[in-house]
Amino acid sequence: MKLKKNFISCFLLFTILCQFFIPTFVKADIGYTQNQEGVFPTDFTEIDGLIRNYKNQPIDYKEAIVSKKASRGDKDGEFYIDLRVEGKTSEEELTKDIVVVLDNSNSMRENNRVTIAKNTLTTFVKNVLRDGNGKVRVALVTYGSDVFDGRFVDEFYYKGNMLDRSYKTFTTNPQDIINKIPSKVPEEYNYTNPYNFYYSSIGATFTQAALKEAADILSTSTAKQKIIVHLTDGVPTVSNKISSIDQSGKANFDYSIAAKKGSGHTFFLKDGYRASNGYYYNYQDRHRPYDVNNAQTGGQLHVENHGVATYYEAKEILKKYSVYTVGIELTDTSYDDRNRGYGTYYPEGTIPRNDILKLMRSISTSPRHYYDSASINQLSDILAQIEKDIRKTVVNGSVSDPMGDMVDLNLNANLDGNKFYKLTASNPSLLNGVEVRYDNTTRKISIIGLTLGKDEWVNLRYKVNLRTEDPQYKGDFFYPTNGPTTLTPNNSNPDTKRDFPVPSVKAHSIDVNVQKLWKYKNGKDLPDSMKKEIKVKLIRKSTNPDVAAADGEKEIAEKTLNKAGNWTGTFEKLIPFDNLGYHFEYTVKEVALEGFESKIEYSNNKNFVKAESGDVTITNTKNIEIEFFKYKTENEQKIALPDVEFELYKQDITERYLPVQKNGKNVVVKSGANGKFKFDNLEVGKYAIKEIKAPEGYRLPKGFVREFEVTNQGKIKYSESIYGSDEVFYQIQNFKLNPMYFMFSKQDSLGELIKQGTLVLELKGPKEKTQSYDLTTSTENGFKFDIPDDFPTGDYVLTEKTAPIGYAKTNIEYHIRIDAEDRTITLVKEVKGRVETPRNIVLYKDIYGNVQTQKIDIKNDKVTYPYTGGTGTLIFIVSGLFVMLCAGSVYMLKKKKSLNN
Repeated sequence: MKLKKNFISCFLLFTILCQFFIPTFVKADIGYTQNQEGVFPTDFTEIDGLIRNYKNQPIDYKEAIVSKKASRGDKDGEFYIDLRVEGKTSEEELTKDIVVVLDNSNSMRENNRVTIAKNTLTTFVKNVLRDGNGKVRVALVTYGSDVFDGRFVDEFYYKGNMLDRSYKTFTTNPQDIINKIPSKVPEEYNYTNPYNFYYSSIGATFTQAALKEAADILSTSTAKQKIIVHLTDGVPTVSNKISSIDQSGKANFDYSIAAKKGSGHTFFLKDGYRASNGYYYNYQDRHRPYDVNNAQTGGQLHVENHGVATYYEAKEILKKYSVYTVGIELTDTSYDDRNRGYGTYYPEGTIPRNDILKLMRSISTSPRHYYDSASINQLSDILAQIEKDIRKTVVNGSVSDPMGDMVDLNLNANLDGNKFYKLTASNPSLLNGVEVRYDNTTRKISIIGLTLGKDEWVNLRYKVNLRTEDPQYKGDFFYPTNGPTTLTPNNSNPDTKRDFPVPSVKAHSIDVNVQKLWKYKNGKDLPDSMKKEIKVKLIRKSTNPDVAAADGEKEIAEKTLNKAGNWTGTFEKLIPFDNLGYHFEYTVKEVALEGFESKIEYSNNKNFVKAESGDVTITNTKNIEIEFFKYKTENEQKIALPDVEFELYKQDITERYLPVQKNGKNVVVKSGANGKFKFDNLEVGKYAIKEIKAPEGYRLPKGFVREFEVTNQGKIKYSESIYGSDEVFYQIQNFKLNPMYFMFSKQDSLGELIKQGTLVLELKGPKEKTQSYDLTTSTENGFKFDIPDDFPTGDYVLTEKTAPIGYAKTNIEYHIRIDAEDRTITLVKEVKGRVETPRNIVLYKDIYGNVQTQKIDIKNDKVTYPYTGGTGTLIFIVSGLFVMLCAGSVYMLKKKKSLNN
């Protein structure tokens, strides 16, 4: 039980502490979804499938109305981000405590500043308390050489009570404050106090003490907003001494009277002395500069004016409270070195107006929280504006806007001159004092100095680019443009945050689809046996003009295409552009494959794939060809033979060789000047080559000159048993046409050579030839009967036209077959009367230049004459005459008879 009580006690304590130490994050019910599509607002509106903005915006918070949207930029992967903050008017339940700090130094007497300040402050206090409906309280701190709250002071310049012109308790009654606002400055009290000190000596400007007093008053406040409104007409002339500065930059002070610096006569602190009337006057210590150990910088801070200590005091106050400063008629201010009394000289110098303004802004919450009243008459309007600002809900607010993990801020966007951003507002004056910064280390945009009320808005526009080149980037995936983006409405309440919705963006990825085709050169598909597994590489080229050519092109992927994958492959989810939106050009490169021609075609009719998915077709063409060399041999040298024509045949399924045709015509090639000829576009199968036209004077082979096969692997195969070697196979010799002839001998019936007289032979067929021979030159070798080159193949008959004297003419016909192509002469038969005697004797045969012959023996019988002293020829003559007479008689009788008829 005791343990349970202890637990409950600890839990309650934790809950109470959390109220003080855990930042107040008011989150709209935005909601984000994370799935395979990416990370994006759950309730969204989509633009072009690339942007998802939170749907329910703007979001209306108590302090501000905020929105954050993405829209498409000028390039792919580039987006505009518009972040907008709109202020509101404070709601009644928002409590405010205001401390008015009023400079009542003697200089406020000029131009009746003190009176005008009293009147305008009176109006200001009445208004803020009236409009606050009891939720606003005001206190007053008036100061000169010290805080005018009636405190007792015993210093070198004054002893006695200070004037009592402050109201340091918060009140809702305006009269409490009004009654304390001074109507004159100390030097106007021209009488002494009980200690005989004139009040004029307390009219210096101890700004530091007044700001510290105001901060002490606010430290007791429980209001939601804590504000200081400071009115002054000059720079400080008194300050507390800084004793040290710690590592955080916070100053520690010595608030003792002995350590106080200055006496109200000058802004500056200086070393040295001044000669006057021959005497040297050293500056007193309170007027000398000093050095302070600065742990933040590791060095020394040299303090040589009262503005330094005042700034360091205000620096810590600004972290807690909103501080408005009004500078009244501030001008260049000079301090001379004359003796102002008490035998003392003071540091001289001039502080320009611009430096005074810098100091005033530095002790204000932001530059926009400083109001410059060049004329005292402007004070009323300025306080009215501050009154309005006090009611604003965004007071020196700030925005923290980090970049998303997969997004880069485009620092070269040049949206407003050379700025990476463009800041606009409902009124340009709202941008006074507003700063936009970017930290490259944290990748975060910061906006500071926002002060906005009802109907007042500020919009920040900038560009972002998707980090497509990041190794972790995925295409077609929504990425948040930013990390958690927050508004701090009031820098005095840094733990109060308001969330912006964060848009998400994506870019489409692209695919490069690769298809491999295998073709013969004639366009027909190759058999699978000839296809080979190949590798294709993907090359990416940048179009960014700032990328060096050497770095702009790189191989990023490789794929293997094979039969198992149906000769296709896809390079998936490729990034279409780089981090800056410049598109990539993708090309495909095939690893070279021997024996094939490669052609790459892109579906977009370009030489690359860009911006969108594309198809790439790689066609590998196999041109199976065979080349031969046609030659002749002279003097044992191979000499090219041009203009020899060859015809290609291919075996069909019946194993018959048929001419190969192309475009309806037989494929015929001719040897070139170098003797070479080739057939291409071959496919798997068996082929043969026929010589169809030989050079003049050369033999035309009768059959195929070569036979070969294209295997399933696309190789040329021939019969080694026939051709023996590549040299024999691929080199085809032509042989000259040797003159065709046949040999014969002329013999008598006894087989003896006839060596007298003249013999005349006649060869008749498609063509005719008669040739005479002088038999007196007859030898055992016989005679040659030459066949003219123009004799075509055909059947011929050889007869004897004239027999030698003394010999009877032979009555035998020799039937000869001449084959001009096969270069043969064959004695087919002998015909004598009606008797045919087959012979089939090859008389001539030319086997590639090797001539073989066989002779014909043509025999003649001798003529036999009658013996001398016999009947002789008389009987034959008489008989002949008798026959002729009878025939003539018969003829005459027949003719006479026909005439009579």
